Amino acid sequence: MTAIKAGIGARIILMASLLIIGLTYCSDNPAGNDNDPVSPARLYVLDSRSGFLMSLDIPADTIFDSVRLDYNVSGLFLNGNCLLVGNSDQSQTYIYNAADLSAAGTSALYGQFFIDDPDGYGVYLPSDSEAIYLVDPLTLAPTDSILRRAAHGYLDTLNNLFYAAYITEPRDTTSVIYIIDCVAGQLIDSAVVNFGVYALATNSGTGEICFHGRFPDHDAGFYRLDPGTDSLSLIFDLVGPMGYVSITPDNKRIIMTDGAYGSEFYSYAFYVNVFDATTREVVDIIPAFQYPRGPGFANLIFGDIAVTPDSRKAYVGTIYNRVVGYPLAVIDLEGCRVTNFIYPFNDFNPDFIALGPVPAE
Repeated sequence: MTAIKAGIGARIILMASLLIIGLTYCSDNPAGNDNDPVSPARLYVLDSRSGFLMSLDIPADTIFDSVRLDYNVSGLFLNGNCLLVGNSDQSQTYIYNAADLSAAGTSALYGQFFIDDPDGYGVYLPSDSEAIYLVDPLTLAPTDSILRRAAHGYLDTLNNLFYAAYITEPRDTTSVIYIIDCVAGQLIDSAVVNFGVYALATNSGTGEICFHGRFPDHDAGFYRLDPGTDSLSLIFDLVGPMGYVSITPDNKRIIMTDGAYGSEFYSYAFYVNVFDATTREVVDIIPAFQYPRGPGFANLIFGDIAVTPDSRKAYVGTIYNRVVGYPLAVIDLEGCRVTNFIYPFNDFNPDFIALGPVPAE
């Protein structure tokens, strides 16, 4: 534990150095990319503050459709041509057509969904965490179960593997990470770490797991685990969990936000951190900044992340805030800079985002 925590406290120096000397990994004008066509896609945004569910056309970043929901929401998940929205008032999942956001039904299941529609399977984590279920994407009916609890998950659709994490002991003292073969419906590996494990993602090329971790004394960090060797190492110090992790589809970069326990009083929460997925070295840190909002300024607290299939662009949501609204940030991953804000109305709060192909009408 001493070796893992040795880097804590050096973050301020590291950030200051990066911002002063600059970074050369990202080019503001990558040769040959300005005129490359960008495949159209559809971005879905769920605003838990006002209850708006909306769809945006990508790469135009314009709102295609929107509908206001009359219940408290708890999650947004893409399932082929449908959207799954958690209704925390009823502990149910409401289903909407992705094409026009019209209501399409309800499900008694309530929790998190990870769907691989082309391969015909999905994973469901119930809110009460009694087991990990494989489900049929068409009906959401369970087809198999793994009798393990899980609170966080990540689906590697390339290798058909599901990674799940659960804090087995109170106060972040012990966690277990499970690896499940979704085709065979079997638990194939697991690893135990002596701290709490939160948001995670995996590199489909190497199998490495990157995740937020927190110790009982509240020290937190961004870690990588090699399941083949059980090698664990600290990548970066964090203020605290509640942020998000994403690995670009080309497996070249790791995008990570520091949730800082959802508090805007920690300035570190206003950074988007970009790492090289092979070396795990810092590629760039998109610096803290303020977004003009009304008569004053509001600091952005970055949250959920969606990366376009070409790995060139990221959409970053915000941690839920009951006091003020925040915009959806659009980030150019080649130039490592924020290029646009999507802020359709006051008090907008894009807590949950999902990105997929343009649905059939």
